[in-house]
Amino acid sequence: MSSNTAAGSLHPSQPPSHKSSAPPRDDQAGSALAALEPSTPTPVHPQGPIIAVDLDDVLSQTNAYIAEWHNEHYGSNMTLDDFHYYHYWKNPYWGTPEETNEKVKKFYATSAILNTQPVPGALEGTKRLKELGYRLIIVTARVRNQLEPSWRWLEEHFPGVIESVICIGQFEETVEDEGHEIVTKLTKAEVCRSLHATLLIDDSLDNALSVSAPASPPDHTHKAIPVLLFGDYPWNRRPSHVASPQDYLSFAQRSQLGGNRGREWWRDEDVDLDEVNAEKERGRGGRIRRVRGWEEVVAWVEENKP
Repeated sequence: MSSNTAAGSLHPSQPPSHKSSAPPRDDQAGSALAALEPSTPTPVHPQGPIIAVDLDDVLSQTNAYIAEWHNEHYGSNMTLDDFHYYHYWKNPYWGTPEETNEKVKKFYATSAILNTQPVPGALEGTKRLKELGYRLIIVTARVRNQLEPSWRWLEEHFPGVIESVICIGQFEETVEDEGHEIVTKLTKAEVCRSLHATLLIDDSLDNALSVSAPASPPDHTHKAIPVLLFGDYPWNRRPSHVASPQDYLSFAQRSQLGGNRGREWWRDEDVDLDEVNAEKERGRGGRIRRVRGWEEVVAWVEENKP
């Protein structure tokens, strides 16, 4: 689920106790930027390499539950096939960005997120990655007030497997200096590089493209990060841009544009990963590989040892 609300973080080198259902408080985590400093200055951590793992629709079947919730509350007939894009307002039934935001707020005002079920094979897959010596850190777009329920859900369904959680919905650190306000927003790519993650597992094509891109300007202290694009989901077959006025139109509004009526216009934006990877190789970026489930994740990690 995408959100534009401010988010919080846990310090990756100070994981919450697996005996506790609650993560450390934000005031224990330090400043926004300091919280993301790796435990050593080198990409190879003595405790084991880090794999960054998304939460929604990689570990949790979030969109399937969201569709059921929307159908119950708004009388829609939404299925996973209706999630053409990562941003909800671009999909059928959600309405405008403003209407979508209100629906998302209503959903998160409840404890409904705790009712989602794990992705099949996720527990076995993450356990295997941990057995192989990897540290698993959740890097999610969920917001600050979802930190505790997210950790509770993880402890219930993935006990002792996940080291910590970083929420980056819109991560901001504000410093007042002589009337000036400095705002730092950390993207998932910046978080993964700060962690010196050796791999990202994520269901968003946009995140995959940004995280696997070479650093700009070139940064020789960080290797290109490969990404496993998780799931054969309709929303990760194409990027979900938010750059032009058209990108903020609802699905219904965009369907009425000239040339879009009566056809599946969203398929025009489908991406060929082979072409993407060929371009990334020329630019020294990391590769993106689609995996359809956790068995493929484990097989790729065992073979490639990121």
